[in-house]
Amino acid sequence: MIQDVFLDRSTYNQPPNRFEAGTPAIAEAVGLGAACDYLSGIGMDVVEHHELELGKYLYQRVLHPSPLPACPRVRMSVH
Repeated sequence: MIQDVFLDRSTYNQPPNRFEAGTPAIAEAVGLGAACDYLSGIGMDVVEHHELELGKYLYQRVLHPSPLPACPRVRMSVH
């Protein structure tokens, strides 16, 4: 991987990082920081409570699934 780029040359990292493909995940790191800021703004206690409620809802739906609606029968013929 390239370490620095200049107008007239570039420098490379030392092995084994020199052979690393691609660029660092800068956009992902920025997105992770934004997600952390968003969740901190809501409050992790609120996020935890919501997660627990979702888990309870999921567990009840798995134990007692609602019946699927009847699907109309469709006849198709190919000529």
